Amino acid sequence: MNSRVLAKGFYVSLICVFMISCGDKQPDSDSDFSSSLKIESVSTTAFTSSLKGQFKGISKVDIALGKHGVLYCVKSDQAESIFKSWKDGNDNAECQMFINKYGMNDESFSGTIGKLYPDTEYSFCLFSQNSDNSVREISNVHTFKTLEFRPGIKNINLKDIHYIDANAEVEFGIDASDAEYCEYGVMLSESSNIDFNTASGVFKYTGDYESSITQSLTGLKPDKSYYCRPFVKYKTAGGNDEYMYGMESSFSTMTSDQMWVDLELPSGIRWANCDLGHYEFVYAWGAKYYQWESTSPIDAANQILGGKWRMPTKADVDELIANCDLSKVEYVKHTNYYNGEAREVNAPVGFVIGANGKEILFNLNHSYWCGTPGGDDNPYSFKFNANVNASTGRYIPDTGRIEVQGDNKTGSNCIRPVWDPNIQD
Repeated sequence: MNSRVLAKGFYVSLICVFMISCGDKQPDSDSDFSSSLKIESVSTTAFTSSLKGQFKGISKVDIALGKHGVLYCVKSDQAESIFKSWKDGNDNAECQMFINKYGMNDESFSGTIGKLYPDTEYSFCLFSQNSDNSVREISNVHTFKTLEFRPGIKNINLKDIHYIDANAEVEFGIDASDAEYCEYGVMLSESSNIDFNTASGVFKYTGDYESSITQSLTGLKPDKSYYCRPFVKYKTAGGNDEYMYGMESSFSTMTSDQMWVDLELPSGIRWANCDLGHYEFVYAWGAKYYQWESTSPIDAANQILGGKWRMPTKADVDELIANCDLSKVEYVKHTNYYNGEAREVNAPVGFVIGANGKEILFNLNHSYWCGTPGGDDNPYSFKFNANVNASTGRYIPDTGRIEVQGDNKTGSNCIRPVWDPNIQD
């Protein structure tokens, strides 16, 4: 693999325009279909070529029902023979055809060929085929060369670093016409000097092209150091993948002690201060849900977070009930994510207060998974609940409680993970 590392800020214009013209082709005297094909201009980027031309003497029927466009192939000594072979009726001629029905405006034609190879010479001609395919014509053969592909990849900037995700901002100096014909994004690894062969994660940007993008990095774990590097990938004329890399950057995720609260429980278990998938306490509408598969039970919390994190068990929940004050219920202002929009809301919250006065919060009347199977191996769940005032419909203060629910066969509940010091490193 021939990879090139680009210096910061390196960028060149990817557009050039040059004029090509050829004499009008004289129509055959014994043909009902006659035309004169003329190439007017060609402009290229690394992966595209935009052409304009004239198709003279074509009937309105043939404009509507015929085919008109560009034949092209990688430049070779055989190009003229290949195009002539198509003209003589060989639909398997070794050339590609570009047709743009909407590019025909009376006798004028325009269109952009994409998915070309950078820094490559092509032979091409205009072609015309009438409605019943009885007559085919081609213009004289000409060449164009695509530009070198030299995106200016700027330094990467990391932000919003949490415990399972982060955001990376990168500037890619890619011509907008070329963006759809290459891949670009961020590579991730726990080791430095990342390339395609050593990256543990490749995050391809899939949004609309902008010179500055924000790429989400997911699947991270707490207490970890990561390296990331922007990349651009494209195909060479030989059909091989070529990679270009920007400068490497490093960051560390949130630590476990930023995620849990020590309620001084007898077991030493420490509960997370937010639901799995979030880095702050949010209302249930914004929570990420994890489906329990009773036929193949797994520890979702440990699988996602690693380390000493795991699913809470029924015994862990019973310990909370026995050792903490659960009575406090309040309407608290916090973040609510609805349809991707963040809003501040007053929502009912249940407090779990340890003997040391430290506390964690749960969304009221919302179910959470336990990692303990019940009957038929269906897992337990639990919820924080409270009494409701019949006249106002609001929860009554000092009536909070945790209720353990058994044998939940289906559902997509939240997970509140626990950190267990007894798990071996």
